[in-house]
Amino acid sequence: METHSNAITKEINKLLRDYYTDYYRDQLALPDWSCRVESRITEEDTVLPFIIQLEAWFNEIFTANKKVLVVGGGTGREFIALSQMGCDVHAIEPNPEAIKITSLKSQRLGVDPARFMQGFSEALPYKNGSFDFVWC
Repeated sequence: METHSNAITKEINKLLRDYYTDYYRDQLALPDWSCRVESRITEEDTVLPFIIQLEAWFNEIFTANKKVLVVGGGTGREFIALSQMGCDVHAIEPNPEAIKITSLKSQRLGVDPARFMQGFSEALPYKNGSFDFVWC
């Protein structure tokens, strides 16, 4: 019998494959599109080296309770990884398909999906100075 979490993971993986197949194969026509699509299944793991590097540059800015805004949140790679590190993360993304994927990831991991919203960087719904770091 399949658990609810396993069903969500399967749905996320299907949506990620569809989303990135369209992007890498159909829009960009990259010859290695299938490898790129498969790497997105574990995309939160692939962002960790970038986070570690930024921590070194900014003296561990991604500690618990740091307020981070991810502009162009995509399918939630940075949003989820930083949330799991304890950061107070918000994200904005224009693509409703990407938001659906991130909402499911958030549900599976217990992250508040309301912090990942649809919108554009040209019209951020936050006051100046609301965040310690903006990831774009």
